[in-house]
This record gives sequence, C-alpha cells and structure tokens, in this order.
Amino acid sequence: MNLELRTLVYGQKMEIRHVPVLTCLSCTESEVPAQVADDIKRLIKTTDEEPAVKQISFTEIHEWADVIRQVLMNSEDQELEEWDQPLEEARQERINLLLDLYRFASDSGDTRWMNEVESRLKQLSMAAPDLLLSDIKR
Repeated sequence: MNLELRTLVYGQKMEIRHVPVLTCLSCTESEVPAQVADDIKRLIKTTDEEPAVKQISFTEIHEWADVIRQVLMNSEDQELEEWDQPLEEARQERINLLLDLYRFASDSGDTRWMNEVESRLKQLSMAAPDLLLSDIKR
C-alpha cells in the first residue's frame, strides 16, 4: 500500500485537504488510517452545521497529518517499507518541539496553551509509524 495525502470532499459542503490515505497499488482500494479517522469525523461533525462551503487543510488541526506531509514533501518516491525511519524521525522531532512548547507554556502559566499542546502530543503518540503500517493489509 502507498501512503498519500488526498483531498476528501464531504457532502459537497466541506473539502478537507492533506488527509493521509493508504492506497493499494494493485487494486487501487483506499482507506483512511484508523489513527486519523476519528479526528476527521470530529472535524466534520463540528463544521456540519455551518451553511457555507468550507475548505480546510487537515494538517492545520492534526499533528500526524502535518508530519506525514513534511516527510512526503521532503522525500522522493519511496517504497512504503522505507517510510518507517523518516516518519519516526520526523515524529520524534515534532514531539521534542511540542515538549519544549509545553514547558514554555507551563513556565508561563498558560493552561489553555498547555492543554492544546498536550492534545497535539496525544495525536502523535497514537500515530507511531509502526501502528500506521500495522494496519496495512498485505
């Protein structure tokens, strides 16, 4: 299976760009990894009541999607088996950055910022590359 970022359209009302999708190279079947599916559903639910058509980049609200986008942008075509290391390295770098931000927010006494950073850290902890790749049906 190939890891790609795609645009999902929901009800001709919402366009969600940069969604990680796994696509089978032989049958072209696609699926959204479990690590991001619930977050996409929450995003749709929170904006479902809005009357206007909405366009959003999933990378703006989901750390794992942004890490994948960064790795894809900085990589040439690679086989999926070769993604383990770059994804894990990028994930660890982002975790370290967020931990630094959390410490700064804590030192500042900004609990709202601390909660936001904690939420972003949880997204990354649930999205280890080995978990992502273990969902692949070979």
